[in-house]
Amino acid sequence: MQSPFLLRVELKNSKNICDSLKRKASEVQVEEKHEEGVKEKKEGEDGKKETEIEKKCKSLFVALSRATP
Repeated sequence: MQSPFLLRVELKNSKNICDSLKRKASEVQVEEKHEEGVKEKKEGEDGKKETEIEKKCKSLFVALSRATP
């Protein structure tokens, strides 16, 4: 089992990766809007519009948060 310090570092790195994926996804969406017109995002449970990447990042972040002491 990993030490708590390594898990915290891994959690922080995962959050950074998710943030960069979200930025990349928004860049791609902007390009798609110019090419194909406006695309609607899926409605999230809380009424917020979420992309598939945001949902996966959120679940990854929650899972890693629970694993970190």
